Parts: sequence; structure tokens; C-alpha cells
Amino acid sequence: MATFNVIASHDDLPLKGTRESPMLDFKGKLDRAKGNTTNPDYFELAKDVASMASMYGGALLIGAEGGSQLVKYSALSEADANEACEAYQVAARDRCIPVPLVAPEKIPHEGGFIVAVNIFPILDRVVAVWVKPIDPDAFGSPPRAYVFPVRLSTHAIPFTPERLPMLLNPAIRRIAILLESIPEDAREKVTFNWVSWVDERQRGHVGAVDLRMTKADLESNVLCVEQNAGGAQRAARVPLDDVQAVWEHADGRWSVRVSGVFDLTSGFKYESMAG
Repeated sequence: MATFNVIASHDDLPLKGTRESPMLDFKGKLDRAKGNTTNPDYFELAKDVASMASMYGGALLIGAEGGSQLVKYSALSEADANEACEAYQVAARDRCIPVPLVAPEKIPHEGGFIVAVNIFPILDRVVAVWVKPIDPDAFGSPPRAYVFPVRLSTHAIPFTPERLPMLLNPAIRRIAILLESIPEDAREKVTFNWVSWVDERQRGHVGAVDLRMTKADLESNVLCVEQNAGGAQRAARVPLDDVQAVWEHADGRWSVRVSGVFDLTSGFKYESMAG
């Protein structure tokens, strides 16, 4: 299944000017524990890992400076690169439940290394990070409490318990990941397919329309699309529950099949089978 773009070689590194996304995070250096600059901040590292694993997966780039937009690479020494690779693996192993698949890569760059921490999604559950509770006596021995960070936009946001069920549907998660894997330049023209039913016994016409895909939002359970017709831009929202398949053609085009119908005769709107 296609997910984020795994970064494993120098050719995979994003170009300067690339912006952060839900599947790409830039860090100039390894996060250090507050008050103890010699040790990694394992909670922060685990939080970054869990937030991506609970959504679409993604890559953390250590040695990439500029905040939300990549300005330059500052290569790490081999010792610092080795430490970063080990620190993220230890943080995932010791503080994430369940433990996501984390694959760090040391990429040679200008006499040093850039570290790419590739994090793969877990579809059937969210990833928790354990923290030290305020009242250790209330949590047994050893005391454990948990937070559920989720990467939305370019930040790791703690999810509250009542919002967790939104991320516990593997089918919807898989569809959202597939939609997010569509490259930005291919999203300008995605072919949407549907079948109209004449009655309960036979199918009617097969419909298809090329639309611009703007975003897939798990929180709102919608896929947002736009159509440009006659100079007018019209928007519609498709429930993620209605998306049946997402695939790439041999020539690089992408298609999406939905269970509802796009009404192109009276303006532009999407009619869900759910009503």
C-alpha cells in the first residue's frame, strides 16, 4: 500500500523551499531533555513518532533547518547521526504502545549525515505514549499514564478520549492514507468514477469526472474536491465512507471510485448513497 515517500537516499531528500506536511517534519537537531542537554528527550521523540504512526506515517528529517519550510541542511557528525538513529528507535520501543515500525536512515551529505526517520502507520489503532502521572499512587506499580498525540497539519496534537474512535476504523484509515499518497502535482486532475443505479436489478450509466482534490480530512470524515467549469470554481465534499477504491494508472494518473453520484446536470454536487 502506498503511503508517504520513504526517504532512504540523497536523491530522496526534499529540495530547499519544501514545506512541512502531515507526513514530513524538519528538525535542525535531536531534541534534548530539558535541564539535561546530554540526553535525548525521549518523550518528545516518542510523541513525534506516535503522532505520525497514528495518522498517515511520515518522515522526520534531522539536520534540516527552517521550521515549517526547509531553508538549508546542516549535516550531523557521524556520532550525532548514530545517536539520533538509536534515540528514535529507543523512544519508539520504550515509550510507544503499540510499537510502530521505525526505520532510520543515515544519508551522507556534505561531509556528514542527514538522518531520515521513516515512520510507518498503524491502521487498526492509535499509538499511545506513556508519561509520568502526577499522582503515581493512583496508577499502580510501575505508574503509567498515557497521551495520544496525532499529527494534524504540521503539529502533533494530543487527542482527547472522546475523539479517539475517529481513528479506529482501519478501512477509513487505509482510504485516507491512499488519498494522502497522491502526489501534489497529480491532485490537480483526479478522475472520480461512479455507477448510477436504474433500479434494484440493473445498473444505469457509469459516470466519470476529472476533479481537483484539495484534502482528505479524517477528523471531518470528508474528501474535499473542486471543479473548474466556465471560469467558475465549484466545491463538493465526499464522505470518506463513500470512497471505495483509490489507485494509480500505469501512466501516473490517479482514479477514485465512490459509491455515491456526482450530479453534473444541475450545477455541481455530490449525492451520497447514505442520503
